[in-house]
Amino acid sequence: MFGLRPIEFVIQQIHPMLVDKGDVWTEPGPGVPQTEVLVLDGSNNWVKVDNATQLGAGGSVVGGAPAQNDSSHVMAVYLRLNRPVSGELFVYDNIGVSVLHQDLSALAALWPKGDEDAMHEVRITWNGTGPNGKFVDTGIYLMRAVVKVNDGAGHLYYKNLLWKYGWLHGAN
Repeated sequence: MFGLRPIEFVIQQIHPMLVDKGDVWTEPGPGVPQTEVLVLDGSNNWVKVDNATQLGAGGSVVGGAPAQNDSSHVMAVYLRLNRPVSGELFVYDNIGVSVLHQDLSALAALWPKGDEDAMHEVRITWNGTGPNGKFVDTGIYLMRAVVKVNDGAGHLYYKNLLWKYGWLHGAN
């Protein structure tokens, strides 16, 4: 054996422009989170990454609650990676005011000790609501993830990732 595979860090933006005419979508209820960190499980279902997520052989996800937000009503980032990551996610409006903060440290649990080379597909979603649970105003929003990636050989790399999203709510 020659060691771990090289780092694979694939990033893809999902729904960069989200449009609601104002007569179809209702704001998610108070129990629905603004953002969800999801992982693809062994049955090809997106489940929440949290402390309750169970891991099977090879770091495969065998349990976890399903996503609460409708996947067609969220702005999201798709990640496919084979190394432990942790960090923070922020969403800013067009004048730089933070409307969302999410700790991503639960992602590191997907790679149990000794299995740092397992491949996982992750989605980080945002449903367009602010801290008060109401839809944010129409505009351009920046999603920023600051993540720490372990290369498997004892080195840590920091990545500052930015994505631009458009949100149009209530237009006729």
